[in-house]
Amino acid sequence: MCALETDPIYRNQGFAEQLLNAVKRFLSMQDGGRVYAHVSKVNAASLALHRKCGFNVIKNHAVFLDGSVEYGSLTLLLECKKSET
Repeated sequence: MCALETDPIYRNQGFAEQLLNAVKRFLSMQDGGRVYAHVSKVNAASLALHRKCGFNVIKNHAVFLDGSVEYGSLTLLLECKKSET
């Protein structure tokens, strides 16, 4: 995923949470994996959602694939283990 954004008229209905949980289930059915997210430090709703879905803050800034750094964002990580079933 490159970005996660919900149209304002559909917010607070659980769609983003369902999507993140589907990604977690998919990865656990594979070999597991990691999902990184960069979230603005002032986006309380997005930070709460990511934490609720199991993400942890691992950096006090965001480093993007092109090497650029954003100090107004946090880097979060979700580690998914392979399911035993």
